[in-house]
Amino acid sequence: MYSDEKRPRPILIILLLGVVLIVLFLVFPESLAPEITMEPQWYQAFDSAASNDQLDAEDLVGFVSDRHFGYFAPDGSFAALHTRDRPVAVNDAAWVQVPAAPGESLRLRSRQGDPLAELPAGQQPFFSAGGLYAVSADSLTLHHYQPGGSLSWSYTLPSHVTAFASSPALTVVGMIDGSIEAIDPTGSQTLRFLPGGSRLSAIYGVTVSDDGQYIACLSGLEPQRMLVLGKGEGGYRVISHRYLETAFRTPSSLAILPDEPYVLYRDAGGIGVSTLDGTVLGVLPAAVDTFEVYPAHHHGIYYLFARQGEQVELISFKPPTRLLGRARLPDGVRFISVRDDVIYFSCAVGMARIQISER
Repeated sequence: MYSDEKRPRPILIILLLGVVLIVLFLVFPESLAPEITMEPQWYQAFDSAASNDQLDAEDLVGFVSDRHFGYFAPDGSFAALHTRDRPVAVNDAAWVQVPAAPGESLRLRSRQGDPLAELPAGQQPFFSAGGLYAVSADSLTLHHYQPGGSLSWSYTLPSHVTAFASSPALTVVGMIDGSIEAIDPTGSQTLRFLPGGSRLSAIYGVTVSDDGQYIACLSGLEPQRMLVLGKGEGGYRVISHRYLETAFRTPSSLAILPDEPYVLYRDAGGIGVSTLDGTVLGVLPAAVDTFEVYPAHHHGIYYLFARQGEQVELISFKPPTRLLGRARLPDGVRFISVRDDVIYFSCAVGMARIQISER
């Protein structure tokens, strides 16, 4: 574990706290009934923090930033704080770091750093929807591991992956050859689908609903299309498709809102919103390359984090397109987590917590 006795840099701390206070005043420019507010709770600078491995393990949150990773408690105390000089995958229970020397195996470790399992050399690990995945060195095999590190399944891919999404019910990959494949929790294929309809085939984005009933994708170029597939008695079928005016050539985000019949997707001018059956409802204006969306616990509100380069903007909205407010977070935010009524985020120099509440 890592600790550093250097004193905090006051200017950086003041600047970051200033940005957090701006969030407090700008996120909700219009009144709600009852009004929802966001209150900055704490800020912790990495270079002045010490770790305490005696903290209660139940509430610990795993995080990764530019130069640090580890685990923190809701009060801002660090249970583990490590420096980072190479890729690492972290969730709330375990972490695995790419080894410094080529050819070395990977070690899955507990929050405390104890070894749990050994993974084959050359794999690139990542966590998604709580599960541990890894891609082989040639990028043509996808592995899924149990929480303790034992192999659940391996799946041979027909082409290189350009888009990925998972839920507890389904893993979905989009590929450069323009195909989509879905894999169930046993590692069996439940769908192979080629959308077609474009001069250039590739999948630029994919998402799956929490229950695995719906899949949406951004497909092809010249023209580019968005398709939604729904699962029925005979398997998945296309329930909507629409030609877009966009021509994104880089991975783009999509999201199916939990408990809401809406799809969010990167569109010209911001984030488009449509129904699952393809009805266009509008656009949430934003400068965006990729985005993440989280449900709040108040009145059907969602929090959307739009990223463009190093910039991150927080957008609060009520589906389908009622914009409640927006605010810039510090540049370089890498980690964002929404837990119940709390937003945690980190940038290069530290972490902050914002409380969501009614008044």
